[in-house]
Amino acid sequence: MTVNLFADLLISANVQAQLPKGYRIRPLAIDDYDRGVLKLLSQLSVVGEVSKDQFIERFEHMRNLKTYFITVIHEESTDRTVAVGTLVVEYKFLHECGKIGHIEDIVVDDSQRGKKFGQRLIDQLQYTARAIGCYKVILNCTLHNVPFYEKCGLHQKDVQMANYFEPLLIREEEKIQRENWRKFEHRRNSGLGLSPMAERSFHQMLHEVEEARLNKLRETDDERDERQVGTTIAGVLSEEEKVQTVTGSLKILTIETKTDGAK
Repeated sequence: MTVNLFADLLISANVQAQLPKGYRIRPLAIDDYDRGVLKLLSQLSVVGEVSKDQFIERFEHMRNLKTYFITVIHEESTDRTVAVGTLVVEYKFLHECGKIGHIEDIVVDDSQRGKKFGQRLIDQLQYTARAIGCYKVILNCTLHNVPFYEKCGLHQKDVQMANYFEPLLIREEEKIQRENWRKFEHRRNSGLGLSPMAERSFHQMLHEVEEARLNKLRETDDERDERQVGTTIAGVLSEEEKVQTVTGSLKILTIETKTDGAK
């Protein structure tokens, strides 16, 4: 018997009806490790080495918490997961001990683009949030993804601030961005073409890569100047004081939709 992360009753029949034939939207299952769900998530961000035992342990932990509603789209002909999205529920004292749904980690397999699976996932996650009593859902996205989420019924509100504590993860994110850039460039030049949204994403990626390159050049110039000045105080600092912590902040739009008039 298949073990699901949450009950099938929370899946919208209307969302299922809008999927192409041969695809099913459903809760994450414990067997989805073998159906490539982690490989799918790696198209979005860093996954790292996760064994099947680790996957099962985390799955059971999420299942027992009853606050994680990870939803997948399953391709029946290949028995693999081709899209995934997450709703995480935050319990609050505000709004009479209300609940907020956080939409996270929306990713559609490269081979499945153009089938509106991203929109179907957002529809389903909002349906789940309403069904379990959330008064709003929120998510974070980059500027060039705002039009997509607006089509899904969400609207722009405020900004997100972030502080990354692990430089290794930042380097891995850059590696993934470079790989995605290569894929976009190959598809654009192969005659397959890109959708208008993918074309905008491609140009946004070019802009971000160029900004990163210029920032690195500026950092190199600053480091050279610091070395020239630092020769006069060499040996004064302790080894502990010489250690620099790499942190950053990202300004990302916060998108939300409300199920009532609450702020």
